[in-house]
Amino acid sequence: MKFNTQELIKELSTAIISQQQWMEREIQTLSEEELNWKAAPDSWSILECVEHLNRYAEFYLDKFEAKTKCGEETKSDVYQSGWLGNYFANSMLPKEGKVTNRMKTFSDKNPSGSNLTKKVLEVHQRDQERLVEILNDSSHLDFGKNRIPTTLGSWMKLKYGDALRFIINHIVRHYVQLHRIREGVEAAKQAS
Repeated sequence: MKFNTQELIKELSTAIISQQQWMEREIQTLSEEELNWKAAPDSWSILECVEHLNRYAEFYLDKFEAKTKCGEETKSDVYQSGWLGNYFANSMLPKEGKVTNRMKTFSDKNPSGSNLTKKVLEVHQRDQERLVEILNDSSHLDFGKNRIPTTLGSWMKLKYGDALRFIINHIVRHYVQLHRIREGVEAAKQAS
């Protein structure tokens, strides 16, 4: 799949900014009790879901920033996605507004049972602002030649553009989950 690099940067930035605006409106105003509410003992709360995103950001953002500072410059405005990177990026996307393909979370990225506070939201806000800056600072890079290691191991690297699509689609995926949890919080308030 081919992408215009500048259009992709704009599209990914828009996705992050719109998710953050929703977070500010709908999530940051909730009490800590509401943020820790769970539909079932084995499901995630809002804070656990956001902490999961924070743990992925902790892994990826430094790697993206390092490439923006010293990565290979672009020779073309078009980048060709790799078949594996395209698969991973697309596998993260919800289908028809729902997450239909459940995936097992790596234990180090699973926040279930953690003692979390609203500080998780502050970290997430900073990470999302940082991600938008990374996107803006990436316009000079060759999205096909630069590679980013994955959480599967340093031996598995994705093209820079595929890695960006993967991490942002992962965020979109979990924002669908956050919408669902937020609806559950509201329903629980109405029922009590």
